[in-house]
Amino acid sequence: MALQMDGRLTRNEILEFMANAEVKEGRVTNQVYGEMNDRVRDTVISLIDREREGEQIDEALVKNVLDIYVEMDEDSMKYYVKDFEESMLKDTAIFYSKKALDWIASKSYEDYMLKVEECLKNEEARIQRYLRYKSKHKLLEVAEYELLSVHASKLEEKKQINLAANA
Repeated sequence: MALQMDGRLTRNEILEFMANAEVKEGRVTNQVYGEMNDRVRDTVISLIDREREGEQIDEALVKNVLDIYVEMDEDSMKYYVKDFEESMLKDTAIFYSKKALDWIASKSYEDYMLKVEECLKNEEARIQRYLRYKSKHKLLEVAEYELLSVHASKLEEKKQINLAANA
C-alpha cells in the first residue's frame, strides 16, 4: 500500500483495510488489522482534526472504520477504547491546547467563550454522527479542560479587564 506524503492512508487504502478486516466471533480473520491499525487510526484522527478545522470529511468512512473497532469486541469495546479512543483523546487535548493558546492571545473574553461553546457543540455533534456515545463524557471533559480549566486564571483576568473597560 502506498502512503500519502504525510504517512496517512488514502481513502481507497482505508476501504481496502475495511474489506480485508473481516470480523468473525470477535476476531479479525486477517492479519491486516495488526499491520495497519496504527496508520488507519492516525488517518481517522487526522480526518477528525481536519473536520475540527472546518473541512468536510467522509463521515461515513470514519463511522465504518470505527464500527470495525467495535465489532471486534462489542461487549467491552476494548479495541475501540485501546486502539482508537485513547489516541483520539490525546490528540483532542493537543488540538484544543493549541487552539486555546491562539485564541487566548487574539480574542476577547466574550469571543473566546463563544469559540469554546462552538467547539463543545461541534464535539457533541461529532459524537452523534460517528463517534461512540461511550466517548462523550471523556471527549467533552478533555475539550473543556484544555479550553477552560488550563486557562482559568487568564480567562478571569480577561473577564475582569473587560468588565472594567465597560464600567
